[in-house]
Amino acid sequence: MSILQKLTLAEIRRHKSRFVVTVLGVLLSTALVAAVLLGIDSVMASMRRTVVAQVGDYDWMASCAADSGTQTTVPDELQASGLFLELGYACDLTGPVSTDYGRVDVIGVGGDAWELLGAAVSEGTLPAADSEAAVYADFARKQNLAPGDTLTLPGADGESRSYTVTAVLERFHMDNHFVFPQDDPGDLIFTAITAPAGTGSTYYWGKAVSADTGTLQAILDLDEQLSVAGTGFNGWLNSSLLAWSGVQSPGGGDNLLTLVGALRMFLLLLIAAAAVLMIYNAFSISLAERRRTLGMLASAGATPEQRSACILYEALAAGVIGIPLGLAAACAGLALTFALTAPLIRQVSELIIDDFSLTLSVRPVWLILSAATAAGVLLISAWVPALHAGKTGPIDAIRGAGEVKLSRRALRGGRLFGRVFGPEYVLARKNARRSIHRYRATLLSLTMSVVLMVTASGFAQYLETAYAMGHRDSDYNITARLDSYDLTADITAAPGFATLNDPENAQAVRVRETVQWGAANLPADHFSEQQQELSAQADAANAAFGLAPTVGADGTLAMSPYLIVLSDEEYAALTGADAVSDGQTLDCLLVNRYLYTGSEGGYTDVRGQTSFQPGDTIDWDFNTLPVTLNIQSVLDGDDVPEELVRTIPSATTITFVTGRSAADAVFARFTAETGGYCRRNFTFSYQAQDRDALMDELGALSFGTNYYSATDLTAELASLSSAMTLVRVALYGFTALIALVCAANIANTVSSGMALRRRESAVLRSVGMTPQSLRRMIFWESGIYGLKALCWGLPVSGVLLWFVWRKLTNLYVFPFSLPWGVAVLAGAAMLILCLLSAWPALARAGRTAPAADLQRED
Repeated sequence: MSILQKLTLAEIRRHKSRFVVTVLGVLLSTALVAAVLLGIDSVMASMRRTVVAQVGDYDWMASCAADSGTQTTVPDELQASGLFLELGYACDLTGPVSTDYGRVDVIGVGGDAWELLGAAVSEGTLPAADSEAAVYADFARKQNLAPGDTLTLPGADGESRSYTVTAVLERFHMDNHFVFPQDDPGDLIFTAITAPAGTGSTYYWGKAVSADTGTLQAILDLDEQLSVAGTGFNGWLNSSLLAWSGVQSPGGGDNLLTLVGALRMFLLLLIAAAAVLMIYNAFSISLAERRRTLGMLASAGATPEQRSACILYEALAAGVIGIPLGLAAACAGLALTFALTAPLIRQVSELIIDDFSLTLSVRPVWLILSAATAAGVLLISAWVPALHAGKTGPIDAIRGAGEVKLSRRALRGGRLFGRVFGPEYVLARKNARRSIHRYRATLLSLTMSVVLMVTASGFAQYLETAYAMGHRDSDYNITARLDSYDLTADITAAPGFATLNDPENAQAVRVRETVQWGAANLPADHFSEQQQELSAQADAANAAFGLAPTVGADGTLAMSPYLIVLSDEEYAALTGADAVSDGQTLDCLLVNRYLYTGSEGGYTDVRGQTSFQPGDTIDWDFNTLPVTLNIQSVLDGDDVPEELVRTIPSATTITFVTGRSAADAVFARFTAETGGYCRRNFTFSYQAQDRDALMDELGALSFGTNYYSATDLTAELASLSSAMTLVRVALYGFTALIALVCAANIANTVSSGMALRRRESAVLRSVGMTPQSLRRMIFWESGIYGLKALCWGLPVSGVLLWFVWRKLTNLYVFPFSLPWGVAVLAGAAMLILCLLSAWPALARAGRTAPAADLQRED
């Protein structure tokens, strides 16, 4: 060990607290970098396992038309390509046939398809010959089958064939995506084949020898060659599995990888910036503490490179300790976080994706990359102080020349605050700015912490607002949706419709119906200037797509009436009168307000959309059926109930509300005159004490080809609430770690600054400054950083939150507001953080006698 290295270690032992803070900064920055890289990789690895568990572990899939001449040759070409590590195939041997077991399909499976599609056997062994068969567990239970039993089924040629059941499958993913072109497929029964041949199409699955883009492109090229050969061959990649594996599919377009890459880069840059500011400050302080020692080394003949190496050797010591500890802390922290949030993740995954569990994935490549990134941050942070250490001359270093550089700007100002807060504030302000580089580094790191704190809190608040906007009907815990697609039958006459209106297991029911058919050409001068301008903007945007204009040459606007049907009682409560209709006229309420989202994000609150008044009429071309709308009442502005304020992306609709009895008269006339039925959309909301019983009751209903679904909102709300909690944990946890880095920065700056100014403090105390005044000076020095950080951070946070709000209002519309409560809490937290960081300096202030400090040479 050289003499310079020994001197460096001696300096580290003399200033243990500063070195510990430096190591802490390296540890935190390494832990944050590793947490980002390992955390994102763990999520992607968990999602990949989920996709494999749901669809199988294959990179490529292909279909081939039913042609026995080509089906026997295609596998040879695929095998000969050398592009596949595993290759499996399956074909339909019979098509759906009626048997004593119901309708069934016999599927021949060969090659590696069993493994690639994740066949899991609950009983027996997989078929090894074409006389053996495997069946799904549900089919086995329904038909009372077990391994060893015999299935007798008609073959493709009409002759019967017997199969010995050898396996009951707990899972086999062919049924998830194996879509043969039959209109009425039956239960799937699987047998083993040695070559694809049969009456139906053949499917292939492959695991590429390498998931690199070049190999994937070669597979697609082979697809194209086979397709051009007239084989009816069509292949494609399993893009979902490849994306979660971090593989870029040929041709690009993987939005997931782009998003993940951007998120990873943003977080790494943010962490690196905060860490560089903190660690750079630590080494700048180290340089200030060692200037006299470095000057004496220079006078003794040490070269600039040797003096620079002293700082770099200290950085090496900090890295050797901090980087391994940071990697270990990241792994332990992620494992603990995943374990604690597992119940929340389980609730969220039930809503979004089944069979998902988040587990820690620790791949060496990410540990190495994390360590390399942390080492790079450490080197960048120490490089500039190391250069300064090499350039400092011996005389200047011994005299301390250049240690304090105060500009006129730093010296002036503060008189008003000095008169209010006393001379301690003035001294503290000038002490903070005496080293402008350390001052700016500390201030920038604190500002970053304020921005993260306020933006994260505001983002969580906006998410909660959007969540509330999307779930206004929290009084109802189950909803059902019914949309009529079959226009040849009356959907309200379906057997299950009466049950939807009054189910046995519901304590309260609310029904909403919406209809949007046809158009109405209305005079443009009956609309506000705002509405006319929005219509013109919409036409200009739609012209590129060849859409018909809304603004007509005859001075009219082509509007699409949107009709909301309430119960007669609800309508009367809004208007004070009943809605009446003879089928040709319809009494209604005009809703004169809506929220226009447009295409640029955010929204426009359109109030006073029209100048129509009660008593006016509007001719509605209700899908070639003329209907006259008689406006009984008009609602505008804040008088419109929240439920009726529609959020729409097109400024071409006008909203009306009517009662049930009046709407039914129009529907009856439509059927009488056209012989068909109009499209109607129903939403049913229920309050149920026994949610499972009601869901069972609703789940038993069927409406043919019409769209129907039932949703348990309680489970959905619980999942979304868990998702919100996960978001808060991620945002606040990340912010807290960055705040720790900033706290270490302040503690290092203030404590080391006081240590470097011992003699100055002794002079002040010798001329009458009391220990209380000295502590007030330290208090103000730390507080100045926090106040300045708030002055810069809060406006920047407001701008960032505005951009966040603009993006969120593409999904849910709510007015922009600054989270003032969060800002106040952030300000208080920042000041408390600054004061706590200065506590070590406050505790040591004034403990030594002035004479002792004046005699110190360091």
